Amino acid sequence: MGFPVWLSSVFFILVTLVFTGICIYYSQETQLRVARGLCYIFLLAMAVAVVGTASQMVLASTSSEPPVGNVDGIYEGCFPEFTNSNDLLLPHARSVIKDLTNVKCRDHCHHEGFDYSGTGFPAVCFCGTAEDVENVTKLHENMCDFPCPGDSDDFCGGEQDQISVYYIHELLGVKLPVDVTTLYIAIVAGIHIITAILHPGEIACVINGAVYLLTLPCVYILMNVFSICNLTDQSWGTREPRSQQEESKRNVFVNIMTKMRQCWTFCRQFYQEPEENEEAEREPMKDEVDNGKSQADDVGPSGSGEKTEKGM
Repeated sequence: MGFPVWLSSVFFILVTLVFTGICIYYSQETQLRVARGLCYIFLLAMAVAVVGTASQMVLASTSSEPPVGNVDGIYEGCFPEFTNSNDLLLPHARSVIKDLTNVKCRDHCHHEGFDYSGTGFPAVCFCGTAEDVENVTKLHENMCDFPCPGDSDDFCGGEQDQISVYYIHELLGVKLPVDVTTLYIAIVAGIHIITAILHPGEIACVINGAVYLLTLPCVYILMNVFSICNLTDQSWGTREPRSQQEESKRNVFVNIMTKMRQCWTFCRQFYQEPEENEEAEREPMKDEVDNGKSQADDVGPSGSGEKTEKGM
């Protein structure tokens, strides 16, 4: 008998909250120590779960009970247990089932090859066909108020000759020889086994796959909490140091950029220096021209005055 779903959910929530508090208020060494201990606990719990699942698969494969998980039921309503002629409404494969539930009755009727199932007081399962429920008047739903012996949240008919009728249909459209859980595990295991056979050099990696399966709670709970609480810490994770080859490549790139920058600086200076030299040569020539013009202006008026005096 496994743990209730709500109890497992509460346990995982409490573990998550406690580990979150440890990651926030304690050092990284304490975090890793607690995480290691929780991983051992989860590893043991998963090992027990795997053993339990394997035992259930063996029992399901060797048992005469119908496989569970491939059929579903559509509730048709509350019907009378007997017809107007005092015959059973669903007269086939009538069986008393311990801890009766609608699911168990559907599986039983599906295993017997019928499309309809009905549960009634006190723990009786009825099976039938579509013809058996044709032209039959449904009863009020309040009349089917007897709790199922195996599931108190569901109703299995009434105490006054009423039955809860379900239509059975196959989820996958085919009748499976085993339950869905067994089929899923067999497919996953078969994929890994075939892959290992095709890659014999890496066949030892199958062991890592088994360990990964057992540590799934650590991966999906503890690792995520640790990652979120330590986002600002750069001392862990997959940040690998730069290799010597990467550093050499980076140095080559830096050297190339440095050479190009030096070449650009030299070319710019080479083309700017002649222009500066020409401007420097032009300045003295311009000064000489300006000085010559100023001297000519000074001589011109005095010479014309002397000529005027001589003429007089």
